[in-house]
Amino acid sequence: MRWALALMALLAACRANDDAPAPAASSAVAATASAEAERDPRIVVENAGASPREVLEVALGDGEQRRLRIEAVVATEVDGEAQAPTTFVAEAALQVKAMGAGYRLSATFENILPGKDGERLPEAEALAGLEATTVVGPDGWVAPLMAERALPPPSAQLFASLDEAVRDLWAPLPRVPLGDGARWRSRAERRRGGALVTRTTRYRLEKREGAVAILGEVEERVVAGSYRDPALPQLTLIAQAGLAAGRHQVRFASAPLGIPQAVESSVAGDLRIALSPDGEAASPPRKVAITQLLQVGRED
Repeated sequence: MRWALALMALLAACRANDDAPAPAASSAVAATASAEAERDPRIVVENAGASPREVLEVALGDGEQRRLRIEAVVATEVDGEAQAPTTFVAEAALQVKAMGAGYRLSATFENILPGKDGERLPEAEALAGLEATTVVGPDGWVAPLMAERALPPPSAQLFASLDEAVRDLWAPLPRVPLGDGARWRSRAERRRGGALVTRTTRYRLEKREGAVAILGEVEERVVAGSYRDPALPQLTLIAQAGLAAGRHQVRFASAPLGIPQAVESSVAGDLRIALSPDGEAASPPRKVAITQLLQVGRED
């Protein structure tokens, strides 16, 4: 669930409905995708699938280069009022460097393209030319994406959505042999717009003529509490409830798993939150409904 984009919608609604000023940009705003510790996914295999079976792992080529196209379409409602939909399209150059048992990925966002409505997001322009890095292990776990420079708050929140797209290029992989029809589930904790979110995903493996697909059903619940989003240090986010559900699929040409051929996901959810600027009382709680479609594809 892209809680960061939901927070952007809430901020926009607050400014439109309450005529409140936007929070000032910090001169050293950290990207939302920070390196704070997150728990490794806890994986349970429910069915090892049909024979033949093999241990799936991520295996990339040292120095490998690929081009990716990322497209996200987000529709939001705040207290039942529809907000202008957000469409974001980016092209990224991806480069791989082997390091130990894993791989360092560098992504440079070279082109920020107009969406289907022909508009360019102002907050997206700051991402043009940005280099970001992450690390992926053979087990499919992807570390948070780190930007090379600080970003203004709206751009930092958009970068958080890119972080989620990159981190979903693979899936947590059991370290046991799996065959066609295998099923497993993972549970992990992530940060979304500063808030702590518990994510449970149920995966199913499909193998057809050498090709591999991992299909997932995702559920995310926000943990109630008060949080600070690194992209908006002047605000405290008070999350009362939040639930999202959706589907996710990643397709590979073969095993072992390289950079995927395509990633598609759809998710819908509701979040009930309030905002508290420093030194001020919290705003009334508002309900944010969000629906997002995400596609990532290779252009080579």
